[in-house]
Amino acid sequence: MNPTTDHAPASHTTAPAAAAATLHELLRHTLDNEGSDLHLTTGQRPWIRIHGRLFQVIGMSPLSADEMTSLVRHCASESQWQRLQQERSVDAATGILWKGQDVRFRINAFYQRGALALAIRALPSLSLSFDALHLHPAIAGLTEHRDGLVIISGPTGSGKTTTMAAMLHALNQKREGHIITIEDPVEYHHASGSCLVQQREVGTDVLSFSLGVRDALREDPNILLIGEMRDHETMTQAITAAETGHLVLSSLHTGSAAETVSRILGVFTGTEGASVRAQLAASLRAVVAQKLLPRADGKGRVPVIEILRVTGAVSHLLRSGRDDQIVSAIEAGRNHGMVSFEESAGRLIAQGLLKKEDAMQVVRDEGALNHWSRA
Repeated sequence: MNPTTDHAPASHTTAPAAAAATLHELLRHTLDNEGSDLHLTTGQRPWIRIHGRLFQVIGMSPLSADEMTSLVRHCASESQWQRLQQERSVDAATGILWKGQDVRFRINAFYQRGALALAIRALPSLSLSFDALHLHPAIAGLTEHRDGLVIISGPTGSGKTTTMAAMLHALNQKREGHIITIEDPVEYHHASGSCLVQQREVGTDVLSFSLGVRDALREDPNILLIGEMRDHETMTQAITAAETGHLVLSSLHTGSAAETVSRILGVFTGTEGASVRAQLAASLRAVVAQKLLPRADGKGRVPVIEILRVTGAVSHLLRSGRDDQIVSAIEAGRNHGMVSFEESAGRLIAQGLLKKEDAMQVVRDEGALNHWSRA
């Protein structure tokens, strides 16, 4: 009995024993088949994303409304269930023991066509080291900042949360201080190391990101992680926190470093916009734009990144409104720790982790890609 459609890889051959499988059985089945995401929808069989491709689990009956309700109630707290009824969508997290490892999952429960659905993402349980995640070595340099704003950007599912978790893990090992995170939901659990770590979940420990940041500034933090800057108020408070001596890590759903800067500035208008431009020029330390591409061996995905470091020259570009020159600044700024998509992809090609045809999805300059893949 195959778990997926006829297009599934031959190695993916084990389905849950019963159609009315428990949530934990479905999660284990996803991991057994090297899946990254599990999709559950009322009236349909489960779907699993394996190395970027979606496959339908066959040999199971479609999930009934009652089964979906039971699955959602299993992974949502009472307050999250009530929020789901009011807002029609809620984020949660859960974990299971799989092959001796505690594997965490990010969950979004929502309604579609008036019926419940779940989108569940497996979070890597491997070491959160930069090497294990195949992150560019320049990422490690960003953890040397003592203050300012560092933004990780990318589309949904590009690994932003994992990269931020790896940076926080590194900071927790080498820095002494107080780390506060505001997340929706808390996906990676960080035990206190050299730092005291406190993690607040939106909807459970605090009502919103903006309130969480406001509270944090009264709680003696050195490092502040904001899961996502979703609105005007959160962006304002994040920039203020960065200006007042804190190191702030956060994320945005944008595709490049230049788009990230434009997105932030676009939120503010008029005289406020001019003020925020000056604040950003002074407090922004770096932007990492990240995209995930299939590994050359078909076993997972690897991050291709772009890094903008805010040097004196880049700060001047921001103050003077010449944001259109950011791409050129990245290309010319390698000696300052900047990284282009071409360099990042080329390194992965040279390491045998990425195919050139896949890298062409994200690069702007094929000649530069060829140079770095031979370097």
